[in-house]
Order: sequence, then C-alpha cells, then structure tokens
Amino acid sequence: MSNDNVAVLTTLNGAVLLIGTVQYTKLMQRSYQAVTELQRQRLAKRAALMDAKRRGEEYTVDDLLKLGSRQARRELGRSTPVVLASVVWFSLCGLLLESQLRMLRWIGTANAGPDPDLAESSFYVTAISIAVLVVEGYFVSITEALWRALRTKRAHRALYNAEERSDIHNAIRAAQRPAPAPLASPPTGSPGPAA
Repeated sequence: MSNDNVAVLTTLNGAVLLIGTVQYTKLMQRSYQAVTELQRQRLAKRAALMDAKRRGEEYTVDDLLKLGSRQARRELGRSTPVVLASVVWFSLCGLLLESQLRMLRWIGTANAGPDPDLAESSFYVTAISIAVLVVEGYFVSITEALWRALRTKRAHRALYNAEERSDIHNAIRAAQRPAPAPLASPPTGSPGPAA
C-alpha cells in the first residue's frame, strides 16, 4: 500500500459510494412505492367486493381468487428484483466504506509499512463495485428493452386473433417482388451501346 494507491482508490471509492447510495435509495423507494400501490389496489378491490355484497350481489370465484394469497405473492414477487438490486448496492456500499476506513486508518498510522493485504482487498472491492456499476446499466437497459418488446407483442396479440396473425405471417412469407421487365433490345441495324 502506498499514499498514491490510497489517493486513487479513495477517489474511485468516493465516486462509486455516491452512485451506490443513490442507487440503493432509489431502488428501495421504487420497491416501496410498488408494494404500497399493490396494497392500495388490493384494498380497493376488497372494498368493491364488500360494497357489492351490501347490494346483495354474491362474490364470484374469479374475484376471490384474484385477491387470494397466491396472487398476492405473485404480485409481490415482481418487486423482488428491485429489492435484490437494492440489497446488492447496499452491501457494496458497506464494503466500500469499510475499505475506505481501513485505508484512512493505514494512512493515519505513523510509519505505516507496506500492507499488501490491504492494497489487494481494497483494489478488489473497488474493482468489483465499478464492474457492478457498469454491468447494472447494461443489464437494466437490456431488461427494459425485452419487457417493452414483450408488452408490445402482448398488446398486438390482444388486438388480433391467431388466425389473423397467421394469415398476415403466411402472406408476408409468400410475398415476392415481381420479376423486373426485360430490357428492350436495341433496334436492328443500330450501332448499339458505345464501348
């Protein structure tokens, strides 16, 4: 470990710590909002069923199944990736902070000798954190693109039945460009194209 090494790693750790703190805070807020919205929707559905019961209407099995615990777990499961991403960032920030404090203790120690273990562990924590930062952006972009494509496909399937989709698919496969008309040959006795 050297003072230059500490300076570089401290700069990188500070930047990644800032980004990581923003990330895990934002992700936890998103998951909290999703759970709160889900709870609000479920309570509104229950209230609508209870109001219908007051008017003398009976519960339907489909309505009750939509409010069952399996459905609730399935809906809550959608926020699991966001919570896990938040936990990953929180853990990385903890490791970065610990690494940073160890480096500060080393640099503040009088006549501190080289500490290869500290240098190596600090390097790996910083490198892994930066790698997660880069990979996360890539992964989120790909995931969002795939979800958009899936939603578009589902919307298309909702508008057109299987027969209509099959008809257009077959028509597209069978379509061919018309053959180009043959070029007119030059009249007899004309010199033809210049060479």
